[in-house]
Amino acid sequence: MQKWFGAAGICINSNGQILMVLQGKPEEKKLWTVPSGGLKKMNRWMNVVKEKFLRKQAMK
Repeated sequence: MQKWFGAAGICINSNGQILMVLQGKPEEKKLWTVPSGGLKKMNRWMNVVKEKFLRKQAMK
């Protein structure tokens, strides 16, 4: 099994709602989870979390 390096974060808005995403590989059952992403070479942990939040907000 390959080791995964990534980051996840919890975003709560002023109404107390938590940002959740439905994710999973195409062949897997989709599950609700907090935004997360893999750490790419030369990327900082905090940048991974920020990028995921910004991408999900743009999808609204």
